[in-house]
Amino acid sequence: MKILIIEDEVNAAIDLQNMIMKQDPAFQIVAVKDSIDSSLEWLEQHEEPDLIFSDIQLADGLSFEVFQRHPITCPIIFTTAYDEYAIQAFELNSIAYLLKPTDEKKLVMSLQKIETFRANLARTNTPAPVGALNLEGLIRSVQASYKPYRTSLLISHKSKIFPLPVSDISCFMIKHGVTFVYTSAGKNYVVPQTLEDLEQCLDPAEFYRANRQYLVAFRAIKEIEQYLGRRVLIHIEVKVEEKIIVSKPRSSDFLSWMENR
Repeated sequence: MKILIIEDEVNAAIDLQNMIMKQDPAFQIVAVKDSIDSSLEWLEQHEEPDLIFSDIQLADGLSFEVFQRHPITCPIIFTTAYDEYAIQAFELNSIAYLLKPTDEKKLVMSLQKIETFRANLARTNTPAPVGALNLEGLIRSVQASYKPYRTSLLISHKSKIFPLPVSDISCFMIKHGVTFVYTSAGKNYVVPQTLEDLEQCLDPAEFYRANRQYLVAFRAIKEIEQYLGRRVLIHIEVKVEEKIIVSKPRSSDFLSWMENR
């Protein structure tokens, strides 16, 4: 079986190749492509493979664009870090998928699913029908639920505007109706968004709404401690005006987030 891999993370591509070849040395990895453009170029110049493994979010966009611009008939196994709503879309449309980080057992199950699909077609001597795995339905469903998380915010400060990488943010704080962002360098700026707006556009695995006043970055947390009334006190890498306290009812949820993010 000839297999094309579309994956822009080098280590993920290597791990995937190793796991695939471990299942059957007869498998042939015909190419590994890391972008929409390089994938389209390869597909236009080569015979369609028997199977494609494809990450969804590539550096230059969503891999769905590849299959919209170059329709294919072979099965696709998507690798994805998407949320449960997108995963439901995969299941409803009968597309095999692997949730990152790739689990080898699930990879085996996905390959078996594809092998069964191919064997049934061969037994009945029928060609693979276009849209056999309802790729168009998948694309519509996932694109409808896809909400890319912000990687930077535009900051307006002293008549200048500059991008602030999300990875440099320690926390957000609201005071008197104004939202401030604190950076790991100890600086703070006013941002126009509310904490509710920021919760919607930032990765919930990386930011936690500690209380009405604070939205805290996981990477900025230095330590936590039990506080009065079975609450939790969060210490972060920078100094803020007021203590960051998680209430008793939310403390269990916060500790679970810390442990399982």
